[in-house]
Amino acid sequence: MRLIPERRILLYVGAMMGGVALAIIWRDLLASAFLAGIVMICCLIAVIAGLRPASDRLARWQPVTVGAAWCLAGILSSLLQVSQLPSGLADRAARVEVTGMIEHVDGRFDSRLRMWLRVSKTNRGPPDIAGRIGGQIVRLSVRPDEMVPRAGEMARVVARIYPPPKRVLHGAPDYALRARASDVVASGYVTDWRAVARDDPAHRGWATRLSAFRQARADQIAGSMTAPAGGIAAALLIGDRRYVSEATYDLFRGSGLAHLLAISGLHMGLLCFGLIACLRGLAALLPSLACRMPVHKFAAVAGVTAGLGYVLLSGLSISAIRAFLMAMLILAAWLIDRLGLTVRNVGLAAGAILLVSPLALFSAGFQLSFAATAALVIWFESWRGQTSGGGTMHRAGRWLTDLVTASLIAGAATLPLTAYHFGAVAPWGVVANLLGIPLTGLWIMPAGLAVLITTALPVPDLIHKMALLVMQSGINALVTVAGWFESLPASPWPVTPPSPALLIVGYTGLGLLLCVEASRRQKIAGSACLACILAVWLVIRPPVAGILFARGQGVHLVLPGEGGTAMAFTARGGRPLSDFLADNAARSLAQSIDKRTRRQALVLFRHGNGAQIAVVTSRGLLGAACRGSARTVIATVHADYPCRDGTPLLSLAALPPDNYLLHIVGNFVRARASDGQYFLIKPVRRP
Repeated sequence: MRLIPERRILLYVGAMMGGVALAIIWRDLLASAFLAGIVMICCLIAVIAGLRPASDRLARWQPVTVGAAWCLAGILSSLLQVSQLPSGLADRAARVEVTGMIEHVDGRFDSRLRMWLRVSKTNRGPPDIAGRIGGQIVRLSVRPDEMVPRAGEMARVVARIYPPPKRVLHGAPDYALRARASDVVASGYVTDWRAVARDDPAHRGWATRLSAFRQARADQIAGSMTAPAGGIAAALLIGDRRYVSEATYDLFRGSGLAHLLAISGLHMGLLCFGLIACLRGLAALLPSLACRMPVHKFAAVAGVTAGLGYVLLSGLSISAIRAFLMAMLILAAWLIDRLGLTVRNVGLAAGAILLVSPLALFSAGFQLSFAATAALVIWFESWRGQTSGGGTMHRAGRWLTDLVTASLIAGAATLPLTAYHFGAVAPWGVVANLLGIPLTGLWIMPAGLAVLITTALPVPDLIHKMALLVMQSGINALVTVAGWFESLPASPWPVTPPSPALLIVGYTGLGLLLCVEASRRQKIAGSACLACILAVWLVIRPPVAGILFARGQGVHLVLPGEGGTAMAFTARGGRPLSDFLADNAARSLAQSIDKRTRRQALVLFRHGNGAQIAVVTSRGLLGAACRGSARTVIATVHADYPCRDGTPLLSLAALPPDNYLLHIVGNFVRARASDGQYFLIKPVRRP
């Protein structure tokens, strides 16, 4: 088996991803200095063996040794980052009064804002909590009508704080690990604020100054246009979504155009290469200068500089950093007269991000961005040699064909990841992007670039207003397109998220098929085998029949209904299901969650599989539930005796305190904890 030399980098990046995943899963085992030293020595040996094979026979194993070096590098970088993470609050909540600097503000004005407060002093609170949050970031939500935080301000607030949530359900993201990677040790909400004052700018770090500058520019851009165009413009140009309402975001998410609201390769490419095209066009007006100087190289330097400024202005998101690294590698290739757009550059950009921030692997931004970019670049390299034919009509037809093909390829490459992270897909997204991407690339972003330039330079106010008007009209057209596609049936379409193991097998198999030299017949056979394996995996995988939240003080049972809406049950006097848990349940069940939590002690419920189920939350009504018409009785309390008529009585109270995915298998319930451990719940029998 031979690998395509230009695509080996994809396998190396995959090896690094595997190393990062192994280090995170086994971080407690690999935390010792002795094992870390062994891994480092093995990494050095693999690097030396990969760079200088001792013989021709060993040269055949060079890809293996290089892949091992990448894998070990991922392990080392992950262990290094995890060792530097703050400890957090463990499992304790507290009410504290703290003083600190607001470093960042996000959220939405139509719901709640979130401020990232760097704690400098704990005025009141438990001593052990004060020692854990001192010098760290506490992420607090606040109602906009009570307080409008601004980056760079010193705030003194009273808040209820909690440790960042762990992995809620099996297969769900580890929110606590992500939060600690951003120095966030606690999250909560503000109950009262004492004082807000501006601090001396000299005491602010560069990140806080940059965040304050972004917030001021976003306020200016959003205020210069009508809603919702102002909020969308601030999201497109600055990466600040505070002014994008929940309804507007749902509109874009349902139509499959939500990726346009994030700073990505589209925006970075339009800025860098648009500036390069302008500079080369101006140089073409001076033929004598263009013939004597390498204009394209000076334009490339200007493009890199503009891209760096833009990625800093947009808040250093993963997708923006990846896009900037790709643009920098392409422009660096121009400077040394090499081919720029290659799979190798995609792999180098991904490897650089993982080497510096390995935990970025588990973010949706990195996964979606890398999958779409790699797929598009492979397609571009495969069809690079084709010409567009002669005539304007032929070129226009080729451009339209390429646009459709690129949308299909990017959509197919990111579809499983979209289903995993969001629990829904946009079936009309490909068609919507055929209108949304040209509208954004040819109208909105050029006008947005003009808005940024006219804001920074001393130009007449009339020119600035004209740029704003042109951009606003383009955004209004984009909102119209998003609204039309969102109104179509099944937009969005809820789907059950695939398991992480299924994603790993699928993307690994597809990567091997793309990187191995083989005939078309062999690749078709390999693709068919991979498709069969994935299909069988999906068929034999039992559907989620319910979710049990039993990690906290309250116990909530969520069951899917027949009408596509799930219902939450809890005991009398219990708290309603929180929005955070409801969102996780909706993602796993592929159904919307009824916000009205049932608090009755006995409820007859028609399950999504058609069965009549009695849900019992009180021991005193177990007998009444058994005498009813339900086929199965599910109790969240202890049951000592079975039903007299033989109706299966399943008690979930014996499960350890955790959150579980429930699968009904015959008369049994198989519960899977958040750590992947299985428990089999059998019907209650006589003692």
